[in-house]
Amino acid sequence: MSRVRFWLVPLAALGVACSTAPLRAQPIVEPRDAAFWLGAAALGAAAAAFDGTMSCAAARDSHTSLNRLANTVQPLGLARYDIPALAGAWLVARVVGRRPGDAILRIAASYVAADLLEGALKFTVGRHRPDTTGAGPWRFRPFSRHDEWQSFPSGHTTHVFAIAAGIAAEVHDPVVAFGAYGVAALVGWQRIESRAHWPSDVVASAALAIAVSSTANRWLRGRSPGAATGSSRLRVLLTPVAIVFSVSDQ
Repeated sequence: MSRVRFWLVPLAALGVACSTAPLRAQPIVEPRDAAFWLGAAALGAAAAAFDGTMSCAAARDSHTSLNRLANTVQPLGLARYDIPALAGAWLVARVVGRRPGDAILRIAASYVAADLLEGALKFTVGRHRPDTTGAGPWRFRPFSRHDEWQSFPSGHTTHVFAIAAGIAAEVHDPVVAFGAYGVAALVGWQRIESRAHWPSDVVASAALAIAVSSTANRWLRGRSPGAATGSSRLRVLLTPVAIVFSVSDQ
């Protein structure tokens, strides 16, 4: 007997129905490289230790070439641009062939997974954003709906790093991956120098986005050796008001 599970994701998108090839569920968390996790932990700890100092230093001069470039690419972290761009890329890719279309769909699904985690953590953690009062970075008010208490994680950073990780997983080209992560890093820097987020928010958001996106991409591909014998089929329905995911166990 088959079993069907549904997820409803409230995001604006185009009204298009599509499906991917059969895939296998896989609980392994990516990346499996210990260096990634050690590096992320070390960088996150360093950022957390100097959050206040780094935030003030980054915001002192907003007129550098780096900051101007970062401000230019900052909109790439906004869902209102990302979702239509992914939907448009999928439509174009489907004209080229099924495989490019499936690649874009995996990137989009990984983006949605990272976005859902980001939204849940932002509301649950309730960390105060940097401000000009000189107050420290360790102020929390969990479950607050006010924007000033939603510093962690960074939505912009989560979005761009999820897309960058998806692109890197699909393209397998070091130059393309470097470019994608470079743009993502610029967006992350903009969130720090604009004092929208603490440095540790950005570092942790980038690591979480890469992990969620990479894990979701691998699960969707069903590549991992030793996967369960039962297969699943993912179907995605893009509607004007939501993205609906269903997974049926065969």
